[in-house]
Amino acid sequence: MNPIEKALERLKGREDGDTEEVPAGRADQDAGGAGAGVGSGPVCLFPAQADPLGLDGEYSPVDAAEHGTRGGASILQAAFAPAGAPKPGIYYGVKEAEYRAWPYFSQSEAKGLLRSPMHWAAWKKKPRQTEVMLVGSLVDCYLTSRSEWTARYVLRPATYRAEKTTGRGEAKATTVEIKKFNTNATVCAEKLAELEASGKTVITRSQAKTAVRTGRAAKKHPIVAKWLFTADRQVSVVWDDTQTGVRCKGRYDLLAVPKNIAEADQYSFAIPDLKCTFVADREAFRRTATIMGYAVQAGMYSDAYSVLHQGLTPIFYWVAIETEHPHGVAVYPVGPSTLATGLKTARKAMLVWKDVQAGKMYGYPVYQDELDILPYAIDHDEENFNV
Repeated sequence: MNPIEKALERLKGREDGDTEEVPAGRADQDAGGAGAGVGSGPVCLFPAQADPLGLDGEYSPVDAAEHGTRGGASILQAAFAPAGAPKPGIYYGVKEAEYRAWPYFSQSEAKGLLRSPMHWAAWKKKPRQTEVMLVGSLVDCYLTSRSEWTARYVLRPATYRAEKTTGRGEAKATTVEIKKFNTNATVCAEKLAELEASGKTVITRSQAKTAVRTGRAAKKHPIVAKWLFTADRQVSVVWDDTQTGVRCKGRYDLLAVPKNIAEADQYSFAIPDLKCTFVADREAFRRTATIMGYAVQAGMYSDAYSVLHQGLTPIFYWVAIETEHPHGVAVYPVGPSTLATGLKTARKAMLVWKDVQAGKMYGYPVYQDELDILPYAIDHDEENFNV
């Protein structure tokens, strides 16, 4: 039995029992390694943690066997990374860091640009990431690119070693206490700064466990399970928008394209987009998708495939995954009106992007139209105007 088969066997046994506890009795070092803490001598200030990656024993060997296929060949065998900024096309096997370095417009730029170039510049300087966004990124990595987990994330120590000395002379005594990691403690703050300096995102064990549990729930959904087994993962795409001429980039979580399009069903020719949420039922997620502006990404990504394939477009799906127990999963095909609205909104942001590229930086317009409060709050009783 080769290493991949062994890894899959372990994974199968773990998922059959749906074990959630971190394995006990392991002597792995924490993410910083023995002696990585601040202090002198061989004493490790941050005790070793079981399961230092936060993946509950699962790691990259399963990726090689779980990847989807493209044209009948393993995506790993066919993978390539274009040199520099690539021309329009679909690219497989591009690492996350390399994709982010491509200097093109992306859906993540739109929200800031739609406010103003000034707000976009502030966001680029210091991107904000909420707890849900972080867990969503972890789930995305867990499901589609687990081999990059250690390159992108580092687990924060759960505890630290605190020493206290009392008495003097022969009565001097030192006691050791294992305390919960606390950034108010100098040694912990220094350790956190050290981890952040690595360029990786620092995560807690709780966040990692939430991501693993959420990801496992997604893998149990029959449609999602099929996509994870057959679709290509983390596929990068570059295209020129047909109306604005702006060169854009995108990264499909999953791209399901059958060998024979004529035999495709509604799920085998698809662009599934993973979205973590608190509540995945239809009405709640409709509100979330509206507030979060998910339509922009959906519209852009659908249009990208269409531009590169002479109008041929897979069905775009939102895969809504709840991050809290019992981790419900719902798969929603996105309607054409939503796709059209999202693309129209994206193109407004593209026009602002062109201003930025031309060196124009500004905030809100100087001259504004008349402003009323929201309609529901307007008192339409004419008598009230004669106060």
